[in-house]
Amino acid sequence: MRSLFSYLPIRPLLALSLSLCTLNHGVDGYTFQYLNDCNFSGDDVEGVVFAQSYVFNQEEVIHFDTNIKKYVGRTEYGVSNAEEWNKDTAQIAVLVAEKDRYCKHNVNVFRNGTLDRRVAPTVWVGSSKPVGSKTPNVLVCYASGFYPPQITVSWLRNGEEVKGITSSEMLPGGDWTYQVHVYLETPTQSGEKYTCRVQHSSLRSPIEVDWDYSMPESDRNKVIIGASGLVLGLVIALAGGVFYRKKKSAGRILVPTS
Repeated sequence: MRSLFSYLPIRPLLALSLSLCTLNHGVDGYTFQYLNDCNFSGDDVEGVVFAQSYVFNQEEVIHFDTNIKKYVGRTEYGVSNAEEWNKDTAQIAVLVAEKDRYCKHNVNVFRNGTLDRRVAPTVWVGSSKPVGSKTPNVLVCYASGFYPPQITVSWLRNGEEVKGITSSEMLPGGDWTYQVHVYLETPTQSGEKYTCRVQHSSLRSPIEVDWDYSMPESDRNKVIIGASGLVLGLVIALAGGVFYRKKKSAGRILVPTS
């Protein structure tokens, strides 16, 4: 039987926007597959490997990757074709360059959707009222820019965890990261220490940020504006729903019944 490659003069393709190309011939005929892969793990961008595989009827015939920098035949016909292709040193150099041009260039895009991606949060704390206010103060802990979304945020008073905290929903940051706001309503007193503790899989140890009693009024205003924005958004959404239902109700025609 003659080689598949005798019938199809296939050369390495550089259309790398597709990772898999399949050619089928008849219901009970042949299946030929051509694959490009970028193999990497974790944050090891330098260790990424660009690979090509030619597969005929689920059997790899020829393999290339940037570790070995040459074609290797896996079958009798693959060996003969690999020997011929390896003579084209210019084409081999082009494939080796794909590690940088194609794989490294896109590795961060690919990694954005992988489970092993870890981005540490940025943490900031503030309050809505000055110290000594007669009404309870609202301490706010902002954790933003983190991935994955699983995170634990808690408030401590003098080193002891405080119960009864509330938090916003997990909010997308628009760049594959998330943010969350955690609130503690309490009558703050001078001499007490309040700390926001954030635990996340990207961190070797928790981040702890103390609330500063001497925070300028301008910074407190930023917290008030941020918290008010969340509340205002909820109010607008609820009001819109009520208005829609009333408008829909007003548009109905009541037909008297006997």
